[in-house]
Amino acid sequence: MKQVATAIWSAWALLLTASEARAGAVMAEVSAGGSMRTWALLSDVELHKDETFLTLGYTGARMESDTALSHQLSVGVDHALSEHWLLSGLVNGGLPKTSTTALAPARPLLGLPALSARTGYSSLGVQLAAAYDSAGFSDMEYGLDLGLGLTRYGLRRRVFTREDRQDATLFRQEEPLFLARPSLGARLLLFDK
Repeated sequence: MKQVATAIWSAWALLLTASEARAGAVMAEVSAGGSMRTWALLSDVELHKDETFLTLGYTGARMESDTALSHQLSVGVDHALSEHWLLSGLVNGGLPKTSTTALAPARPLLGLPALSARTGYSSLGVQLAAAYDSAGFSDMEYGLDLGLGLTRYGLRRRVFTREDRQDATLFRQEEPLFLARPSLGARLLLFDK
């Protein structure tokens, strides 16, 4: 996963610093509330004039103060087939995240070591979409989006004891979770001239 992250960041830096002037945009967003914090950096770079764009993104999030910061990187391509049709593809990866929770403190007088749980996950996904837009200048505009997202999550759980700075695993489970998410969207815009 670190190689994927390095490749995405390298591609981003190369495209943004290329000697040929390219059209593009960069957006940064910071959100906070309670103990939740998120940071997002999104950009697109024009690869072929008014037709093909490379999209790059980074999102960092901490949902609670005692959890690890999660990082997600994405790279995608948007390609206009005509004035009406657009195809999009996106690959995203959530870098491995691990959190440790203390379940019970050590009780040396009873001969009981400290008990903790460690959970972690990572993700890798792909999203494909096709969109149609009427792209006219009439009183009524309409469009349709059809997409499919496939994501694999690697889930890890471990319960362990710690005694004399040594860990002993009591339970370990690693399993993949696959998620398919189809999407369908429609829009209708009515103008009163």
